[in-house]
Amino acid sequence: MLRSDAHVLIVDSHVAVARLVAKIFGLIGLAEAEFAFDSLTAHKQLKRRQPDIVVVDANISPTRAPMLIALVRALTDGKAVTLLTTTSLDAEIVRAAREAGVDDVLLKPFTPNELRARLMSAKVQFGSANTAQQSRQPGNLTFV
Repeated sequence: MLRSDAHVLIVDSHVAVARLVAKIFGLIGLAEAEFAFDSLTAHKQLKRRQPDIVVVDANISPTRAPMLIALVRALTDGKAVTLLTTTSLDAEIVRAAREAGVDDVLLKPFTPNELRARLMSAKVQFGSANTAQQSRQPGNLTFV
């Protein structure tokens, strides 16, 4: 079970999808979610409050997802866990997101167990890496 007071930012232009993603986070114990329905709003929210986890839809606009992921990395000093959500594993989008520093990619639709596994994987990668990467570890995520 995942227990946390982590702050989640969900960036998706489809309101219903963003709310569904928030519900899935709620099912794994992360109920504190904020929404941004475009990348410009996400940028403003990132400057106002740094999230612990950011979920970015691959088709967000006007700034493309890889650029937004790079911005998240810069504004949070690389501490936020970033996930890219997509309906298809387009190799070019995934490659660009990986180059921007995304922690993982989730294919929509996804289950609470898949989400939990991706978050745990990101945390394990932080914990087993060198000291520079360990500084990216979100401090308030607790997995039990």
